[in-house]
Amino acid sequence: MRRLFALLLLMQAFNLSPASAKAQLVEVIVTDPFLEMHSGPGRGYPVVYVVGRDDSVTVLFSRTEWYKVRASRGQEGWVRRADLARTSSARTRRCARS
Repeated sequence: MRRLFALLLLMQAFNLSPASAKAQLVEVIVTDPFLEMHSGPGRGYPVVYVVGRDDSVTVLFSRTEWYKVRASRGQEGWVRRADLARTSSARTRRCARS
């Protein structure tokens, strides 16, 4: 049920108008032992960073079944929707677009 809730929050976060000055970003906590971030939106891209359990990632946007995320230390990469759905808590926060 938590996975479904987290996935629904992610999907809702991407239905925002691009004209708004601020965007809502979703921050999720990794509950698996790790979350692999790839350099591109596909399994053929190499893993560039691994996020550990209890660390957070911020979802930036999606492309097909992949989400571009930013780790708490600033690294960016792509994660599969199925992997991201295995996160426990989601927090929505407002951030200024750059």
